Amino acid sequence: MSDSIVITATALALAEQPAPSVPAGGKTASGAFSILRLPEEPADRRHTQLSSRLSRLIGELASRAGLLPADLAGPTTGLVSGSRYGCSLVADMHRRLRELGPRGIDAVGFAQATHNFPVSACAIDYGIQGPGIALVSSHAAGMEALTCGRDWLLEGRCDRVIVAAFEDLEGPAAAHVELLAAPGAPPVHEAMALVLLERGSTARARRATVLAEIAGTAMMRPGAETGDLRAVAQRAFGHLPASMGILLAAPESASPPETAGGAPMLVDCLAVGGLLALIRALDRPGPGDWLVGALDPRTGGIAAGLRCPPNACSEVAA
Repeated sequence: MSDSIVITATALALAEQPAPSVPAGGKTASGAFSILRLPEEPADRRHTQLSSRLSRLIGELASRAGLLPADLAGPTTGLVSGSRYGCSLVADMHRRLRELGPRGIDAVGFAQATHNFPVSACAIDYGIQGPGIALVSSHAAGMEALTCGRDWLLEGRCDRVIVAAFEDLEGPAAAHVELLAAPGAPPVHEAMALVLLERGSTARARRATVLAEIAGTAMMRPGAETGDLRAVAQRAFGHLPASMGILLAAPESASPPETAGGAPMLVDCLAVGGLLALIRALDRPGPGDWLVGALDPRTGGIAAGLRCPPNACSEVAA
């Protein structure tokens, strides 16, 4: 009999303060587009801004899960990240090489200019020796990372996985987001979200609080509509729940299916949206089934079926 896969902690950094020119509705009066950014992390020569934030949130995630940083060391912990645009330093380094040649870069900056650097740097910080990878793909990349981590656990490659999603909206990434934005579109929020997955047996052995069990995951086709969600839920849960909440992140152009009544509204934070939907669902008190995920208008998306036990509620970082 296969082990269950459970969520034992979450952490979130989300840029939520709109610019002064943006009214409560989130759109500028002139129709201008904006990006809300996270505050800078303290300078650290070993890290980029992105890897420094990830390292800090991993520490918070471990604390919320009842783990010491040393508990993450060794081959029993894996680390996977998902992003739409990856690390802005990669594009910046390519630009410097093109414009200035090799003499225009420094050795440290060159070594940090990989999409996998945040994962690798944090693995070094915490002594994580399990599987590690960075996925850079679509608006559903955060959910792709969740699926990857779940697969590692089902295959017995490790006992717990830190799943992270982030957006680093500097340079070409910011320009591309603005280029694609519809007139009067609400701002995009820079964000980083973490979810700790564990094998059910591991969580029970250390008497961890279980926030939810992941019943399963299911692919969503591009342009999915509300009517398609019965089939998606059937695949994610293995059956169609009698009642469930629905919370799916999607760009405005994707016409996301309607969410459950009273569910917290989601902001646009690109690939982080799927994990934000998961965290917002866990914020709802009481037991229940939730279908959460993210949908990309061109490539489709991934949904996960969550079973939330009684009296479980996540805590997230501001």
